[in-house]
Order: sequence, then structure tokens, then C-alpha cells
Amino acid sequence: MKKMRILLLMPLLFWIGIQILNYVAKPTTALGVVEGKLAKCADKPNSVCSQAVTGQHKIEPLAYATSPDAAWDALRAVVNQIPGATVIESTDDYLRFEFRTMLMRYVDDVEFLNSPADSLIHVRSASRIGHSDLGANRKRVERVRSALSRQLESGGN
Repeated sequence: MKKMRILLLMPLLFWIGIQILNYVAKPTTALGVVEGKLAKCADKPNSVCSQAVTGQHKIEPLAYATSPDAAWDALRAVVNQIPGATVIESTDDYLRFEFRTMLMRYVDDVEFLNSPADSLIHVRSASRIGHSDLGANRKRVERVRSALSRQLESGGN
């Protein structure tokens, strides 16, 4: 009977431990824009960045063929509709969101940098804890890309 209680408590204790880690975890690198660029990805396969030169971290920036303001407003609208997204910082050319997963409440930091001269929005998405994210950050960016494209094609409606 005692072993059964311990076995039943193990998942709860594991979940509580993950919540404590999530609470105390800070971004693995400094976030924000330095010299016109987003932070580099850590040397782990749990992040992507459009300003990465090569390798597993490289992802294409979000391109737009509309005005920079319209694209930026559409991006804000798209990301604000994603469950678990919280705006942390918002300026005329930089957005930072925290995304929390539903079950385990893992925190990922997602940044966007508008580059109007190139009609591009650079993006960086990184997990705070763990070694691998099983492609979660890449999938999130691709979902944002698709939703942004649909939003811009519909005229922002």
C-alpha cells in the first residue's frame, strides 16, 4: 500500500519540480536588440533564429509585401491570439513574448524585430530550460508565419 502511494505521488512531485524550475528559470541569453540583431541561439537544439547564419538554428525571417506598419500590426494581432502568449515588451520595431505550454507550463521566449528596409520581420524563439524542444520553437514560428500570411492576404481582417 505504501509503495502504491509513492507511485501515485511521483507524477505530482515531478510536475511540482518542473513548476519550480519554470518559476526560477531565466532566459538563457540576454534578450533584446544589440547592434540591430537579436541574440544568438545557445549551443543547444532548442531554439531558432532568422539571423543565425547556418545550422540547426537557422529559420527564414517573416517576409511581407505590405507597409511595415500593417505587417507589424498584423503580427501583433496574430501572436496575441495564440494561447499562452504574453506580451513582455512592445516597441515600434521590437516585440517580445513569453509562451507557456499548457500542461507543463514551460516558458519559451519569442522575439520579433521589424526590418522595414528589407520588408522582413526577424524572429528568435528559444526554450528556457531543457536541451531539446523536439522542434517546438520551429513549429511555433512556422505557425506564426502561416497565420501572418493569411492575415495580410485578408487585408488584416
